[in-house]
Amino acid sequence: MILLFVSYTISSSLSLVLRLIHASRPLSLRSLAQVGTIPENIGDLADLKVIDLSGNTLSGTIPESLSTISTMVDINFSGNKLTGPLPAYIYNQKVNVTYPIGTTLRSLDISYNSLTGDIPETWFGPAKLGPFPPPNNLQVVNLRYNQITGDIPRSISTAFKLDTLLLSYNKMSGNITDGLLDSWLGTRKYCDLSGNSWGTVDPKVSKTCNM
Repeated sequence: MILLFVSYTISSSLSLVLRLIHASRPLSLRSLAQVGTIPENIGDLADLKVIDLSGNTLSGTIPESLSTISTMVDINFSGNKLTGPLPAYIYNQKVNVTYPIGTTLRSLDISYNSLTGDIPETWFGPAKLGPFPPPNNLQVVNLRYNQITGDIPRSISTAFKLDTLLLSYNKMSGNITDGLLDSWLGTRKYCDLSGNSWGTVDPKVSKTCNM
């Protein structure tokens, strides 16, 4: 997949840029000195698959309308000045019935911002029912270096394909002793929970995750 790299001046309006880009193409405005906020109507880019707004000075909150884009595969808003609580929904959780089966988002990187609040249980959807439930295909979640609080949502254990979880250097706390969550964390490929204020941690989590 070829990214569409677009050069604009410092004074470019991000909302204008988003209107000009053909929505079905990957959109990269990485490190182009973009300022302002992420437009509330970003969800209008209904066919967008990849969006990279990293390395700018964008402020404000992450619009929940982002979760209405059913084709999104990769979101990267890292290295900005985004604030406020995490939205209840940040990616589309409707599942495809054709290949690839399940949710479309693979990677979410909103590290190096100033986002606050807990990680919503709703990010990972309800418990999967039935003998062969459609999978949550999320593989990477990077929330490093924010001001996120609370504990790790138990619903994350339904994201079976998520092998990279990076939550280091936030303000998270609580015990990590829930059997289901502990078993899930203990089998991740890359897990970084360091720089937080955890209480009691199950030994198998400490063995797998950087604490």
